[in-house]
Parts: sequence; C-alpha cells; structure tokens
Amino acid sequence: MTPDNDNNVLVRVVELKKYFPITRGIILQREVGAVKAVDGVTFDIHKGETLGLVGESGCGKSTTGRTILQLYRPTSGHVYYGDVDLTEARADTLRTMRRNIQIIFQDPYASLNPRMTVGAIVGEPLEVHGIGARKDRRERVRELLRLVGLNPYFTNRYPHEFSGAGIGGIVRKVRSSKTTETAVQACFTKTMSSTKRRSSASVRPNPPTSVSPRSRRKRSFAQAG
Repeated sequence: MTPDNDNNVLVRVVELKKYFPITRGIILQREVGAVKAVDGVTFDIHKGETLGLVGESGCGKSTTGRTILQLYRPTSGHVYYGDVDLTEARADTLRTMRRNIQIIFQDPYASLNPRMTVGAIVGEPLEVHGIGARKDRRERVRELLRLVGLNPYFTNRYPHEFSGAGIGGIVRKVRSSKTTETAVQACFTKTMSSTKRRSSASVRPNPPTSVSPRSRRKRSFAQAG
C-alpha cells in the first residue's frame, strides 16, 4: 500500500489499530481478549498544519501519538511520513526519521532528567544523530533556547534551577493555580505556533501527561523503536 499522490500531506495515518492483549494463566498464558486502545484511526496532517485530537481521558489519544511514532508498534494499519511507511521501517530507518518527528511532554519534571543540564538535554539529540561538531552543537542549543524565550546562556543550569517564567517556576505555579495552568497552556501553544511558523513544522497537540521512568534515563533519545 502506498500513500496518495499529495505532496502537501506530511503525515498520513490509515486505519491505525493498536490492541493490547488480555491473557490468562501464569505458566501457560493464553490470550482471552484485547483492549482496543486505538481502533481504525485515519487522518492526514498537511505541511504547516496543527491537528488536535480531543476526547475524554482514556480514549486513546496518547496511545495514538505513541503508535504514530512507533513507540508502540501497531496491531495493523499504516503511518506514512512523506512516502515512508513507518510501520514497516527498520530500526535504523526509524532512528533517522526521529530527527523529524518527536513527542513534546507536558510535564517537564517527568520528561527532563534532573541530573542533566539544560544544555545537555537539548543537545543530546544532536549528539545522538551526529549533527555538527561540538562547537556547532553548543551554538545550536543556545539558538533553540533563544527561540522558545529562554536565556541562551542558561545552558549550564539544571531544570530545577529555573525560576519565574522558567521551567521550575511554571511547574510550581501550575500546581497552585488552575488559572495559571490555563495560562501556561496558552503560553505553550503560543510558543509552538511561533516555532511552527518559523520552521513550517506540523503539530499534533495532546502530548502525554506522564511518562514511564524508563524515558527519564539519560540515553532515552538514543532508543530507536
């Protein structure tokens, strides 16, 4: 199966399904059913477009995102990035594609390694994918911090050392006020929209609200598929 000939489509999801098996038995396990977390989802994301998935808690929004990125391998269906079918891609191909497709987690304390500096966290994907020399990567990290409104010279700070409008301050304010939580979400959306305009990226909002401890390990960005 190949995607339709539409050069403006960046991501195409076709009849995507993700079922989690239900098993019985301890030694000899047998499948007695399945949880249909994602069941036949189809949509397109065009270049420069923002697509939002809306639904109640537990309806499969986050699972859809993880399955699109092949963090969960789908039960069936296809996910095309350009003309590449991610569901049939090998691990080395997926690693290359992850330079262009990523998840942005909502909770910085759940997604940022507290033992790594901000510069190391932002620069790690560049190092993993072998992009630029060390000096070029440092300059690129400063440029990215500047792009999202952070001081580019705070690369040696740790996530918990930010205050005010920084990462730590935002989290503390969100915990104390639902109104501030809405404001932070609006700030996040504004930053993403600005970044999208500058880079012509496409966005699928609704990042997961939590991640497993495994994703906090230092080399998490190096894991492919």
